[in-house]
Amino acid sequence: MAAISYDAPAILREFAARRGITFPLLADPSSAVIARFGLRQEHGQAYATTFVTDAAGLIRGKEQEDSIVYRRTGASLLLGVGADPAGSASSLTSPYFALRVTPSNDVVGPGQRTTLALDFEMGPGLHAYAPGAHAYRPLSVAFDAHPRVQAFPPPRFPEPTPYLFRPLNETVPVYAGRFRVLQDVVMNDVPVGWSQELLDATADRLEPVALTGSLAYQVCSDTTCYPPVTMRLAVSLKLRPKDEIRARPELRRPEAP
Repeated sequence: MAAISYDAPAILREFAARRGITFPLLADPSSAVIARFGLRQEHGQAYATTFVTDAAGLIRGKEQEDSIVYRRTGASLLLGVGADPAGSASSLTSPYFALRVTPSNDVVGPGQRTTLALDFEMGPGLHAYAPGAHAYRPLSVAFDAHPRVQAFPPPRFPEPTPYLFRPLNETVPVYAGRFRVLQDVVMNDVPVGWSQELLDATADRLEPVALTGSLAYQVCSDTTCYPPVTMRLAVSLKLRPKDEIRARPELRRPEAP
């Protein structure tokens, strides 16, 4: 892991020491490397971009943000390219499947985009309906509004499997066996100075954020279609403050005109 900034070495050195950062921070005050990646903005700063590489250094994923405030976490990025979620899982059961809900991060910051992994294991011989053009109730995920959350973007569903229901000679998209649905959560930014005294606090002192929502679905076997069901979802996160301490004035570059 490494990061690049157009800030001077002294600023990055001070920031790394204060926050206990041990991975490399590259100072690029002339924005030469930033420009080589095609990420240079008008005054030299980089667009908020993260690259994910494999062990050979080949780029396997890229995330470019619209704002430096609202950014996806590293754990969320890794989850999106197939890694396991790093948060604490909660388990739910129904007569038709087992479900584990795991956040990519147990602790999130203001403006961060984290991801919930919903891992399903369908019962033998059963399938749930995927979104699509059909008369059955498709699997859907919806979360309730929360004052600390800016948005719940539409969930990301895996590619379904075509299923031929021979009695009606119809083919519909379904999920069977094990599959994963990803739900992003975009945290709100917060007022300047909020809880700065908790910057180095342990997780038990941070603000709890209880997310609630619902999962709707319909499950069938080869012979029987069961009634549509809606079940409740609950996920717990902790919200840490954003580090708003700026570099000492003598280290800062002049403000752009």
